[in-house]
Amino acid sequence: WFSKTIVLETAGTLEAKLTEAMGDTDVATLEKLVVSGPFTAADMTYVRNNLTGLVAIDLYNARIKASDEEYCTTWNTVYFEDDVICYEMFYGMSALVEIILPSTIKSIEESAFMGCNSLKAITIPDGIKMLKNNLFFDCSSLSDVVFPANLEEINASVFANCTNLKEVRIPETVK
Repeated sequence: WFSKTIVLETAGTLEAKLTEAMGDTDVATLEKLVVSGPFTAADMTYVRNNLTGLVAIDLYNARIKASDEEYCTTWNTVYFEDDVICYEMFYGMSALVEIILPSTIKSIEESAFMGCNSLKAITIPDGIKMLKNNLFFDCSSLSDVVFPANLEEINASVFANCTNLKEVRIPETVK
């Protein structure tokens, strides 16, 4: 994969940093993006609207930061909160095969990965205690999910239409 690693010192600067790093190369050709540092709605909006060739995004060392910027998905406008994967954050990003979530995430909102039908595997970070409604709805390529050891609740339709998911090992901590 054609990959770039970007270190953000200031939230909302992904577009400028990536444009500089790519030089004359079209950002739409980027296949993998690794981001560390503060990451806001402006950064995710740039990813969604411009990195159309993206198949992998690694946010493990990124920190989701609250901001006043709107993040518009297909159906809704939401605002980022600190350490939260927002409602429909990756909704419909059907080319994504791999998403590595920030290690600091404390919540993943409903439908965050809905329609990511190329997503194959995901590891849910340790801070997550609940999988909310429709989280992986229509992720038809999803075959492997690693749950955090302290997961307590799995809501309705989390894995609806995940036709490639053959086995799910639910931790004993789930009520």
